[in-house]
Amino acid sequence: MTEFEKTNWAKPDFGKRFIEEADISVVERRRMLEILKSFYRRHRKETDGNTVLDLGCGDGILTHELLTVDPELSATLV
Repeated sequence: MTEFEKTNWAKPDFGKRFIEEADISVVERRRMLEILKSFYRRHRKETDGNTVLDLGCGDGILTHELLTVDPELSATLV
């Protein structure tokens, strides 16, 4: 068993519940994510191979949302 598998994050329901509760706790979260996606759409290159480095990614929601805009996006999350 890996160290990750020993954490709550390895449990599927834990991550889902975390995201749902974050949307309640941070009232403007969804609005900020929509602004991020709009910014990405406006400034991304219209070529293949767009990449993103998400430093301090937390639950990875920013990259997750960008992938809804650009499914071919290559991302590194730290």
